[in-house]
Amino acid sequence: MTTLQNRLAEMFPEPHPRGFKTGVASLCGVTPASVSNWFGNPEKVATISRENAEKLVSNYRLAVSPAWLAEGKGPKYPVEAPRPVGPNDTGAPTVVRALEDDFVAVRRADVRFSNGAGEIFYENDDKPPLVFRMDFLRKLGIKSGKAVVVDSKGISNEPKIRDRSVVLVNAGDTEHLDGDFFAFRYDGELLIKRLERVPGVGILATAENSSFRPKSRLYTELNDFEVIGRCVWEGAEL
Repeated sequence: MTTLQNRLAEMFPEPHPRGFKTGVASLCGVTPASVSNWFGNPEKVATISRENAEKLVSNYRLAVSPAWLAEGKGPKYPVEAPRPVGPNDTGAPTVVRALEDDFVAVRRADVRFSNGAGEIFYENDDKPPLVFRMDFLRKLGIKSGKAVVVDSKGISNEPKIRDRSVVLVNAGDTEHLDGDFFAFRYDGELLIKRLERVPGVGILATAENSSFRPKSRLYTELNDFEVIGRCVWEGAEL
């Protein structure tokens, strides 16, 4: 049986948005210390009530059963799967039915990463998760609990990453900066650019769009530079 910490890490992979744990504590009526235990060391014993598990499932639209989230027992997915998102709803669609051994719900972070000049956007509404096949995530090299979906805004990486698209990020791949797209944070800004490490100098960030200015920026002060993960998949409305 998995621990509570492992189950929560699967549903809410890091990095967590600012104020996430405080929001969970407020939602469930518990102390921030209790929430820290829920998301803490999986070697330590932590428990959550069925009532609070139901609040998490309902509030964050998780495609799992509260009993599984609270206790690790019973079927992971409810018999009645979540209703698909309709054309008048915001957010990404979920699958009609999810099979426990084949699919995993990936949390969709409530922030938008700038695909342009670096403005930060915070979303006020919760977004439903995206559901991916487990073998697809494995093919992309994403380990369990290390996937997160973010929204992008801007044209700096078009046509590869389109404005207002959703981007799947491998939060377990942060070290090998080889010119691929990465989501990262610098000085309070959330960005997506091609990153390449320049030995002895810093990190070079380059926009894909040849007409975007500035096309490149070299970051030499890395005290407040955080690589969140490699961008491995992009999806957008046609």
